[in-house]
Amino acid sequence: MTEDTHTAIHEAGHAVAFVRLWPNARISDNVTIEREQNTLGYHRAEEICFPAIDDPDEITRLDSEFEKEAIYCCAGYAALVAAGYSEEEALLGANSDFAKAKEVADLSLEEISKKSVELMTQPDNIAAVAKVADELLRRKTIYGDQVETLVELSDGEITDDDYRVIARMQRWD
Repeated sequence: MTEDTHTAIHEAGHAVAFVRLWPNARISDNVTIEREQNTLGYHRAEEICFPAIDDPDEITRLDSEFEKEAIYCCAGYAALVAAGYSEEEALLGANSDFAKAKEVADLSLEEISKKSVELMTQPDNIAAVAKVADELLRRKTIYGDQVETLVELSDGEITDDDYRVIARMQRWD
């Protein structure tokens, strides 16, 4: 597979993981496979902010959010594993993702990557990553709301005709 395909699957993995882990949040920026500085692509999602916690019962919830963020960080790697890439191939370009994951969660990288792979190997996520990656390969850059709509299409929540109508209305075409 080409470098663009590898990057598209990686970035689609991050985007789909974001949609799955934070279903009520919005992707606030584009997903791209265009090169930028030292990266092959990027996905910028809505900043995830954690308020100060005074209530001890809230600490468990906060730990869960940090774990989700770590899983999201490793989702590009995990999407490549789910797509059948070797561990060595999937790790290409994932160093900064793993470093960020380790910063935010009190889990080993082995635990984080295992949980990421569990998420991304679910059939609905494999299908959603494929849809998003295909669109990235076609367009190079797609909008956050387009990712969310592609996930809905992949999940069967909307039809291909619905997607075409939305794409025209949003001027994605």
